[in-house]
Amino acid sequence: MSEPCVVGVVGYSGAGKTTVVLKLIRHFQSKGKSVAIVKHDGHADTSVLATHETLRETLRNKELPTRSTWQKPDSDTDRFERAGALATMVIGGGRVLWSAPHPETVNPPDWALESVREWAPAVDVIVMEGFKHGAFPKIAVAATVAKLEELLSQLASGTVVAGLVWTGDRLDGASDVRGVRVFASDRWEQFVDFLDQQTCLDFGPSSSGNCR
Repeated sequence: MSEPCVVGVVGYSGAGKTTVVLKLIRHFQSKGKSVAIVKHDGHADTSVLATHETLRETLRNKELPTRSTWQKPDSDTDRFERAGALATMVIGGGRVLWSAPHPETVNPPDWALESVREWAPAVDVIVMEGFKHGAFPKIAVAATVAKLEELLSQLASGTVVAGLVWTGDRLDGASDVRGVRVFASDRWEQFVDFLDQQTCLDFGPSSSGNCR
């Protein structure tokens, strides 16, 4: 079985990453491809309950934080964790939802990708939302060209496949920003046509392992 294609969607908070991911799901499905999503919760990372030091302390004491940073308050799984469960799983209707501490000795994007490959081995495309420093091709999303330039300056050179700008700036078709091809949001079809041809993503007829 061939390895799934991996593409990231990165941008500042409120930039429209989730909207892009939803549109990508529909696009890939229209091409007959199955899709899995891994979303990074930046709010959980900045929470005092989610810092590495807090996690180390709670695991040393065999205790868990008193409140999950992303579960629905007072849900069954939240109550299980507050009662002391180290991990929880909900299963039913052919679906599984799993919650457990993340091992801090591994790189989160790598660990997430391996987990998806294990749990969903038949998936064609894995979309990683919010992992700015993951070592995979990315789509950079921003409200304006200026914000996009700022974002691109923070990312490793060569990892960004394309950019998408939502508002304000008028782009005549596709433009280049810091060496990255950028599209306005009203040129979505042109954007995904370009994306489909990127051989590093293996969406096109061949794969050379490098983005054109």
